[in-house]
Amino acid sequence: MKFLMLQYAFETLVFDKVEFRIDERYQKSRNAVDKLGAILEGILRKDTIMKDGFRRSK
Repeated sequence: MKFLMLQYAFETLVFDKVEFRIDERYQKSRNAVDKLGAILEGILRKDTIMKDGFRRSK
């Protein structure tokens, strides 16, 4: 699914960049994006407060 979204963004919409915001706790999702050839440019540290009070980094 991620590949299809990227293909649409770059080929149809002609975007230069696409941003994925993936919770740091979900390594499986990070690995999937890495396999697509994405480059990690930064991490937003503890920028979102979840319902349970956890401060999420992505």
